Amino acid sequence: MSTSTGKSLIEYLKRVPDPRVERAKRHELLDILAITLCAVIGGANDWVGVVQFANAKLEWFSTFLKLPNGIPSHDTFGRVFQILDSKVLERVCIEWLQSIAGQVEGVIAIDGKSLCGSRNGKQSPLHIVSAWACQNSMLLGQVQTDKKSNEITAIPELLKLLNIKNCIVTIDAMGCQKTTTKDVTAAEADYVLTLKSNHPHLHREVALCFENIHDNQKAQEVQEVQEVQEVQEAQEVQEAQEVQEAQEVQEAQEAQEVQEAQEAQEVQEAQEVQEVQEAQEVQEAQEVQEAQEAQEVQEAQKIQPAYSYYQEYANTNNHGRIESREYWLLEVPAYLKKKATAWVNLQTIAKVRRTRQVNGKTSDEIHYYISSLPLSAEAKSIATAIRSHWAVENNLHWSLDVSFREDASQVRKDEGPANLACMRRIALTLLNRERSLKVGVDNKRKRAGWDQPYMEKVLEIGML
Repeated sequence: MSTSTGKSLIEYLKRVPDPRVERAKRHELLDILAITLCAVIGGANDWVGVVQFANAKLEWFSTFLKLPNGIPSHDTFGRVFQILDSKVLERVCIEWLQSIAGQVEGVIAIDGKSLCGSRNGKQSPLHIVSAWACQNSMLLGQVQTDKKSNEITAIPELLKLLNIKNCIVTIDAMGCQKTTTKDVTAAEADYVLTLKSNHPHLHREVALCFENIHDNQKAQEVQEVQEVQEVQEAQEVQEAQEVQEAQEVQEAQEAQEVQEAQEAQEVQEAQEVQEVQEAQEVQEAQEVQEAQEAQEVQEAQKIQPAYSYYQEYANTNNHGRIESREYWLLEVPAYLKKKATAWVNLQTIAKVRRTRQVNGKTSDEIHYYISSLPLSAEAKSIATAIRSHWAVENNLHWSLDVSFREDASQVRKDEGPANLACMRRIALTLLNRERSLKVGVDNKRKRAGWDQPYMEKVLEIGML
């Protein structure tokens, strides 16, 4: 991933319009946004914490912020974030993220997360769809879903905001939609989408394709066993014939000793003629069998579709579990391509079988995927993309819940939850990009709150 030395985050935040009435402004909007971001990086999880952090760092904030009336109160922070247009803030932050990311490569995982603490009475909790660059471990952008909608409408909106050329986009079953394949293809990227029963017809057809492959494999194994048995039986018959022929030769020799020379000669000629005939018959039978076998192989090759197979084992750091994952990548059959023309650039389908052994008990899980990747990419590439998708859960959602206590946040009113969520994700991005300190995100936050030089080190990556 190439990194661009564009404008700082402060310059981008200046573009956010101030929704307040001019006469009611006592604090600069830029000051409020910058203080919030720094406080969130430094360990604050609510507005009271933001104010406490700001008061403790007042002298430092004064070096690069105006602060005409000092530090705002926690009520002021709450009110401003309630009325600030969250979609505008999202768009500004996405532009900044793209400026520091440059051209992203590899797998981009798109997934949604609900902010459980933002539920307000009968109002559903805020749901945010994020795009995570797995190879570079950074957020590329986010979009909140409409209150009366879901991820299906938010994903196309997010894709239009991102530069994903030559990347592989992975999305779970909710995002497995025909419009998604169209949007990803239009962005000159590839996709690997989880296929479940929300598309029952396509799911059934894909499952049937892999059943045919496994049936062909079993038939081939049975045929190989039968061929071995036939060879063994033929060898046994041949050995018996050789013993019998030897006995006949011995008897003929004994008869020749007592018979006259003429009778011996006639017997010998008859034996030679018989051996020649038998040899011809055996040769003809072999030629017929070889021709049949060649024809059967040729017909089987015509029926057997092209596919790629890969298997991997996960035996380390598994808490005693033994796991194996098998991947099959199959070129979409011609008849299925005709039925699935609405799925843009559909090239391959994949099957994953996960086998887990825990305390002597074995469990199997089977999942199916559709992809625009060609068969030449091989099953190992699909395995990498599928496995990488979990990075959005482990590195983004888990960090937000555990390190930033996002689900415990009590900010619920109006635009507040979405705006504060945007601040958390920007803070997480900055902390992830600072790699001199080899500790987790939670400890990085504590260090940034305690150690001003380290805070500046985190911020100088893109904010100041």
